[in-house]
Amino acid sequence: LEAAAVNLFAGEKPADVYSEIAARVHNIMMRDSKKDPATHPNALLAKLLIDQVDRKLVKQTVMTSVYGVTFFGAREQIKRRLQEKGHIMDDRVLYPAACYAAKVTLAALGELFQAARNIMAWLGDCAKVIASANQPVRWTTPLGLPVVQPYYRSQRHLIRTSLQVLALQREGDSVKVRRQRTAFPPNFVHSLDGSHMMMTAVACRDAGLNFAGVHDSFWTHACDVEKMNEILREKFVELYSTPVLENLLESFQQSYPSLVFPPLPERGNFDLREAILFCLLRREFEFDSATIHDPQPSKGGHPVTDFAVFISETVGERKEETQGGAKGDEPQGQVLADVNKYDAEWEKQWFGAGIFYEGSEEVEVDVFKKLEKKKVLSNVEKAGLLSKAEDLGFTLSSIEKLGVFSKAEELGLLSLLEKAATFSPSTLASAALPAFVAAVLTVVIIPDDSAGLVAVQAVLGGALAVGAAGLFVGSVVLGGLQEAD
Repeated sequence: LEAAAVNLFAGEKPADVYSEIAARVHNIMMRDSKKDPATHPNALLAKLLIDQVDRKLVKQTVMTSVYGVTFFGAREQIKRRLQEKGHIMDDRVLYPAACYAAKVTLAALGELFQAARNIMAWLGDCAKVIASANQPVRWTTPLGLPVVQPYYRSQRHLIRTSLQVLALQREGDSVKVRRQRTAFPPNFVHSLDGSHMMMTAVACRDAGLNFAGVHDSFWTHACDVEKMNEILREKFVELYSTPVLENLLESFQQSYPSLVFPPLPERGNFDLREAILFCLLRREFEFDSATIHDPQPSKGGHPVTDFAVFISETVGERKEETQGGAKGDEPQGQVLADVNKYDAEWEKQWFGAGIFYEGSEEVEVDVFKKLEKKKVLSNVEKAGLLSKAEDLGFTLSSIEKLGVFSKAEELGLLSLLEKAATFSPSTLASAALPAFVAAVLTVVIIPDDSAGLVAVQAVLGGALAVGAAGLFVGSVVLGGLQEAD
């Protein structure tokens, strides 16, 4: 199913994975729209969005799924597409509609590409094992090119002169565990893409073809396109007929013998030769279904018929293996909804930077960008507080594994942060005074005749005092944000 969706299968017409996901999203929304709105609140959103679902709505989310796009990123991507359509103008409706559409799109992706997600999760888990041992992830491409991920924590280096003190950022000794893990799946895939392009380029040179390429776009003269199409498919089969993941795991075990890696994901039963070579032979001999069923072989045999028999036997063997053979170990780990945080100015993976890297795209959160304009987050980081919190595991990604922020986004709670910047600082400051007075009254009114009552005094008084302080600090921060505007 997954192979057919990305045109590895020989079909009557080219497959379009974006349209396939859009169709699945439409089907899910169609089912939801028929439910009772009283018990299923999404029924109304489904009715509203059914006519808005198309290829463009889901394309960016599908495209960035290989980079581990999160619910937050998918929601922002789809929200922008809905805004472009202009059918939903009310922001109070647009936000929950985008949340619902993102949830359905990710569910459709999970249905169609579960095996691919398992591989991504395995790659990330292996990288985490390596990085947790303070080692950078390194591997060798199928062409023998060694690759090392250069993601280290930076250290400050002070240079004192007679006029000033310069602070330089230098690469430290400890690796960025989270960055090593999140970057490895796309980097590894890109290294395979690069290997395929180089193999194709060399083969084209040997065949006398002029070749040019950028990433996944291969070029040659129009008269040689058919030959290049044949070559690039042959090299694709040659590359991925090798046990890529098995070789990677073996190299990890040799490079890091003291580490224990998770077992490989279960291998599928798709044989590349069944599709790629079949396409090549069909193009070369221009046969139809009648040729296969009623062949006219020569003395040496009919190459098309021979291959058709080979395919039939191969498919039968694979089915027997799948039905009768023992299954491999179940894939370990789940696809983690990670959010990479990174700001080029102070190079810190943190939510407060206000930039979320979802694959190759950036999603900006205005309130945190405004906060950083006042250098609040940078100063906190210089004090080492963010690093300490990250070392203890208190990061947005670690909390997101529990689904806390995804649920909060669905309820619209996180969007309140952006709206908070429009509040009046004086209103927050005035609200701090009653909270402080209430904290004092709890100490005065509640008797302290026993240890239990003293504990009640401390808890209530402390909570109210912290709330008052938070309101006061919030008023100061909001004032600074509005000044920055």
